[in-house]
Amino acid sequence: MGKIIWLASYPKSGNTWVRVFLANLFSGVDQPIDINTLDKFFGNLTSRPSYDIAAGGTTFNMAEQEVLRLRGEVQRAFCAMVPESAFLKTHSRFGDQFGLPLIEPECTVGAIYIVRNPLDVVVSAASHFDVGVDAMARHMADPNFRTAASEKHVTDYIGSWSDAVASWTVPAHPKIHVVRYEDLYEAPEAEFYRIVSFLGLRPSSERFGNAVKYSQFSSLAEQERAEGFKERSPRAATFFRRGRPGEGREMLKAGLIDKIVSAHGAQMARFGYAKVGNF
Repeated sequence: MGKIIWLASYPKSGNTWVRVFLANLFSGVDQPIDINTLDKFFGNLTSRPSYDIAAGGTTFNMAEQEVLRLRGEVQRAFCAMVPESAFLKTHSRFGDQFGLPLIEPECTVGAIYIVRNPLDVVVSAASHFDVGVDAMARHMADPNFRTAASEKHVTDYIGSWSDAVASWTVPAHPKIHVVRYEDLYEAPEAEFYRIVSFLGLRPSSERFGNAVKYSQFSSLAEQERAEGFKERSPRAATFFRRGRPGEGREMLKAGLIDKIVSAHGAQMARFGYAKVGNF
């Protein structure tokens, strides 16, 4: 019986990028993996078929709280299926909902948490969800923010950006490896190497180098243009945008920047995105 290594982040913070790198590393083939095959390498905590199996039938019209009661069973079933540690993707905060744990500690062996400047998350997530940046900023400040259920996915409980980030990173834990999106962008080879080291992997230099190369943002965007990407929201033009840090400060109005910093200044300061009392 295995345990779960979580690939966790707030939406549009680099989770897919890390998954693509790891999938290329695991595949070991001398060409980029098809980005539409990521689900062959990683599970998703909100995938509805897993809940249907746990319930013994469809959960689509089931009450939200009843679906949530299956969440622990879904995680335990995942562990029972894998002989060793395996990855699950999530955008969930770490905590409780309706008195029920969202992440089962007994099923968990570790986590990689990717954090990104919320000013940039607002811009990217607004595009992904096809909402205005003001509306997205309000969602990111809402402690009850959650995804809508669909035929493919059950509701996920995300919370505010600050709550989600703090839930995974405070206090620091040796089994949770925190990655700043900005560091990954500036020095992908070094940051991916730290991820590999955290996981206890020892790939050859050639295999590691290929995985880094095949995970370049330009390569992912080109694949999406050529083949599409099934994880793209149907309301978004593209999934892989520019991904460049600093877009938020360039594109958002000063008043909205002030609101975001006011809502998230403490956590932003922890990761070097703002200085407390001097934004």
